[in-house]
Amino acid sequence: MRGVAVRHFIAAKNLVYATWFVFCIFVIAQVISLQPGLIRGHVRLHESRFEPAIVWSAEQRPPISEPTYLLRHDRDPDEAFPKIEVREPQVIWRSPPINHGIHTAAKSSAAVDESGIYVGGDSGWIWAFEHDGQVRWRVFAGASQRGIHGTAALDQDSVYIGAYNGRLYRIAKASGEVIFIAALADAIGTSPWIQDQKIYVGAETGSTLLGRLYVLEQDRGEILARSAWIDEQTHSSPMYFPNSRMALMGANDGHLYAYGAGGGSPQWYADVGGAAKGPISRALWRGLELALLGTWNHRLYAFRADTGELLWSSALAGRSQGAPILERGTHDQRLVIVNTHLPNEVIAVRLSDGRQVWRRNTEARINHGNLAPVTWGVNSWGFLLPCRETRICLAEGRSGKILWSVDLGRGFSSTPTVHNGRIHVVLEAGELVVLGVRK
Repeated sequence: MRGVAVRHFIAAKNLVYATWFVFCIFVIAQVISLQPGLIRGHVRLHESRFEPAIVWSAEQRPPISEPTYLLRHDRDPDEAFPKIEVREPQVIWRSPPINHGIHTAAKSSAAVDESGIYVGGDSGWIWAFEHDGQVRWRVFAGASQRGIHGTAALDQDSVYIGAYNGRLYRIAKASGEVIFIAALADAIGTSPWIQDQKIYVGAETGSTLLGRLYVLEQDRGEILARSAWIDEQTHSSPMYFPNSRMALMGANDGHLYAYGAGGGSPQWYADVGGAAKGPISRALWRGLELALLGTWNHRLYAFRADTGELLWSSALAGRSQGAPILERGTHDQRLVIVNTHLPNEVIAVRLSDGRQVWRRNTEARINHGNLAPVTWGVNSWGFLLPCRETRICLAEGRSGKILWSVDLGRGFSSTPTVHNGRIHVVLEAGELVVLGVRK
């Protein structure tokens, strides 16, 4: 009996050792998958919790180039809106599920150019699709509670995207190879902006609720500048204003900040009365470069980008965090259109003075993403928006009249992206849907 007991004891001890060994292997595998720079490339350790670092940089990198896609349509206010057919489109294809409904922030939009379609999901995966719907690759950005909500910026060869684990990734379009990982803070919920071979991105802390702007070198991800910490998180995606030579970004503390090339303290800041969570839009008016911003203070603001002078503010029915869209042209009657949440409306005001021209109820379940401006025919223009519970609608720009609607099965907070006449929509809890008019 004693011999049997000894054998049982030895077997139990071996089982414990084996279990411990398997657990250690699992932990090591997870660390390697989330920190590829630990086994190859250049590694620099954090000096403190919030000291940014390059945790991975490939020896061989594709060349950098001018951006081929940025989230907002208004990099050049004189550039034409993307063109669509005014006829009602049909669903051409749907992807596998990308989002699971994690977190209430607006979801990542599809970044699209000639090379393909790139989108992040709230489960932490970054996807690349061919234009016919085939999956080219997918990359897991690493563990985080909220995955990815920012939208990628693209250049000729690379994808640039941030995640809620506080890291900014550069990934090769063709292969899905990670080119660099820059660890900046606890979370990145903003979309990066590329200008003059620099990347502008907002990052934030979790427990201490701080935020700041980072400026990174586009090729290697080296940190060139950073702003002072803001006493609240930064959900507003930054935008560079070339005439004023400043990067502007809103924050949850109810201010709009403008930073010079060296970061540090803001060149100016403006009180907007409530959280400034949405992207900023750029307008040119009478020789001035303007910043347009909707806020949770139920107002739409127009500031001079160079000085921060308030030109006007316009009352809205609800809070706004979508980028305003601007009618093309040079006349003073141009419209600025913005959407609001609770109530879910779309409102048009004049660029010259902010006076309201029209407003429409969207009947949307979700209404805190961006509108997508489009054009058709000779001079007709309008915008795509979420409407009528689970539908996408096309509205005429000068009146807000709905021209068509298509049921997607679920709502969306991402920005519809138009490329070569096709409409790309990422659903709130679901897949990427591509619509178009069949020839």
